[in-house]
Amino acid sequence: MNINRKNPCWPDLVLTAMLAIAMSGQGQHPLNPGTARHMYNAALTANSVPMGEPVILQLRYTNCKPDTPPTIPEIDGLTVTYEGPLSSSNISIVNGRRTETHSVIHQFNIVPEKVGTYTIPAIESKIQGKTYTTRALRLTASKGRDYSQYAFIRVQISKQEVYVGEVFQMAVELFELNAKLEEKPVIPSDGFVIDEVGQPSQSRTQVGNSIYDRVTFHYLVRAVKTGELSIGPVTWKVPLYLRNNSARRQRGAFNSFFPGFVDLGSTVRRDVTLEYEPASLNVKPLPEEGQPDSFNGGVGKFTMDVQASPTDVTAGDPITITMRIRGRGALEALQMPSFESWREFKQYPETATVTPTDKLGLSGIKTFEKIVIPNNAEIESLPEIELSFFDPLEERYKTLTQPPIPLVVKPNLTTATQPTIVANAGPNQPPLNIATNIVHIKPRLDTISTVSPPWLRQPAFLWLQVIPLAAWIASYVYRTRRNTLNRNPRALRKKRVKTVVERSLRDLRDMAARNQSSEFFATLFRLLQEQIGERLDLPANAITEAVIETKLRNHGLDSETRNALDQLFQICNQSRYASVNSSEELVKLTERAERALVTLQNLPDSTARWSQERR
Repeated sequence: MNINRKNPCWPDLVLTAMLAIAMSGQGQHPLNPGTARHMYNAALTANSVPMGEPVILQLRYTNCKPDTPPTIPEIDGLTVTYEGPLSSSNISIVNGRRTETHSVIHQFNIVPEKVGTYTIPAIESKIQGKTYTTRALRLTASKGRDYSQYAFIRVQISKQEVYVGEVFQMAVELFELNAKLEEKPVIPSDGFVIDEVGQPSQSRTQVGNSIYDRVTFHYLVRAVKTGELSIGPVTWKVPLYLRNNSARRQRGAFNSFFPGFVDLGSTVRRDVTLEYEPASLNVKPLPEEGQPDSFNGGVGKFTMDVQASPTDVTAGDPITITMRIRGRGALEALQMPSFESWREFKQYPETATVTPTDKLGLSGIKTFEKIVIPNNAEIESLPEIELSFFDPLEERYKTLTQPPIPLVVKPNLTTATQPTIVANAGPNQPPLNIATNIVHIKPRLDTISTVSPPWLRQPAFLWLQVIPLAAWIASYVYRTRRNTLNRNPRALRKKRVKTVVERSLRDLRDMAARNQSSEFFATLFRLLQEQIGERLDLPANAITEAVIETKLRNHGLDSETRNALDQLFQICNQSRYASVNSSEELVKLTERAERALVTLQNLPDSTARWSQERR
């Protein structure tokens, strides 16, 4: 900071001393006591922090304001975020002289992204048209903290050696004590196709002496390249919420002078990137020896079922071929056998659907549907269908065969429409050859069905129009009643307590029949508190035996009911030390409680009674 006797920004001695103790990275100069001067300075809350953890830079203006908000230049390796201004006031008395100071603090959040020492240059600020600068500050970022005791990840892979195209399972597990998931794990995978399966599962498990919450993401992995490949390193950005042990030390007298200076709360968030070492896999190519001509890349273990419908058709009619392939493997990558040799059929592109049969999607059914059309009536069957695949468990090729499916194809006798020729036959012309398959026009109409009147004239349709109006009226009445209850908390509480009383009385009868004395008296005590509290407009937990004597006596409750309530309260209190074991006694107590509650419900509430007394 530039020091100049003519500078309008000078610090007060008390403020200077306190800032010299609390702030790091900024020197101060002693001034005459009892003066209220101006000051502009910069300070870091810490000179050294672990990499990735934030530190706060504060630009403080005492008894002055900047003409424009301050800015910090970009610094390689540091992420700077403006947090906004804070303001505070302080009154100090030195040698009997009262001095009042006002401060404005502009805060910046700085996060070092790499290990090293950074220099924050002098920051210029214009105050009353003049430019002032702070001192350059130094920040050291050390190697990041070890958060493995709070969170760590593991990668589980079912196989270390696979064939190209073979599907295997992988799981990424997060073990955490105090994290909140916001992102998914990042899995670099050159040469693999990785698909997430289902929703992540959650459980609790013990590792060492700590019990962690475990979140597991499940994946299906398929290799598309051969050779020595690796998956990872897997990284997972996880926010940790750690207990701030220094929060109490940072609060106190200093914060009373400078509220908002440092207050990280009871916990502090740390964005930590967890990492797991790469996993190496040996991906083998499929053998060339014994590879069938019908093989199209399927890897796994499958069965095949083929159906065709209909099988009795006319030439030119469509036939749907349904092929269901069941098994375990890369169903998504499995293709339908080639139909290139079916030259006597017109073919359409097939459709495919996959239905998993297990939670991880490793096994399932893939259904192909293909439409073919026979071109002539000489076709007697659908050709043979072959599906070849490689079984990685037995390490050999297998071929599934569907024998020819018999067909009955009839000729299409439909002929093209001939034009009508109108001419007189000459004497030497032969008679016209009339086709025998022409359908003649009907000379008369068939039976005509009776046409019903339009809906607009039918009574049932007219009554249907009443339903929307009735629904609107019902919803309007419900909404009006709901709003009335919301504006009247007493009425809403009365309704709620009435429901609780009815339900709890049924529970009391059941508990009495089962002789559950502990639960019986706990429910009875709470029930009495709720009903009396509602009548007196008091919290339920504030109802005691003393309230019965003082409040209900003035409320107009007869002495018999007060005595009954008092006895019920005493019995509930005594049950904590000596419970009633007889089911008959509990039934009698239920009847007594029901009579007392009915009497209470008939009493006017405190508001109504107060209105009556005023009148």
